[in-house]
Amino acid sequence: MRAVRPVVETGYENIVQIRCLLEGITVDNMLNNWITLLPYYMTKWQLDRGYLVDLFGSTRDEWMAEDLDDWLAPNRIYTGVPEIMNTLINAPNCEVYIVTTKQARFTETILKRMAGIDFPIERIFSQTVSGRPKSEVLLDLQNKHPEASSSSSSRGGGYHFVEDKMSTLDKVEKIPELGTWNLYLVDWGYNTAKERAAAAANPRIQLVDVESFRSITASKSG
Repeated sequence: MRAVRPVVETGYENIVQIRCLLEGITVDNMLNNWITLLPYYMTKWQLDRGYLVDLFGSTRDEWMAEDLDDWLAPNRIYTGVPEIMNTLINAPNCEVYIVTTKQARFTETILKRMAGIDFPIERIFSQTVSGRPKSEVLLDLQNKHPEASSSSSSRGGGYHFVEDKMSTLDKVEKIPELGTWNLYLVDWGYNTAKERAAAAANPRIQLVDVESFRSITASKSG
């Protein structure tokens, strides 16, 4: 499941992935063809997206209510990232938002309990709940903060989108209205060596490790 996780767009897809793995679908096939395999098997197995979203969330809710520490235990916080996030959150000239495939309440709990970050839940946008692509949320945020576009020429100003999924960055890159966004693919998280190579070869996308991410943060908050 960890091997095929990079192609997941929304959390409920993990349920379908597990069944595909049990049915004998290979990792390579899923990594290369998930965009067509997902709707095919959703139809074949008569699965409903809304039901799976609710099931995925309610199972987590029950687990968290029964034993929160046990639910948190398998999760990991990437080294150095909490400190960087706190720097951004506390910078007077930064507006920080999280756009995620996780449901907002789970993201908030992980940040608070495992990273010591009190992040406002109203600034967490969950694709799982809304079904909206991240690009639409970025457009909304851009419209909400038009003043940032006037500082886009400076290294620290403008709009910055940090992501660990290359497929998401590919979609954002193709939208002309998001042309002023600075795009970053982190070299940790759920992406493959092939995707990292593609990011490194793309002049619009900057491939970053934790230290270069820290440098970007310093330039934005200074």
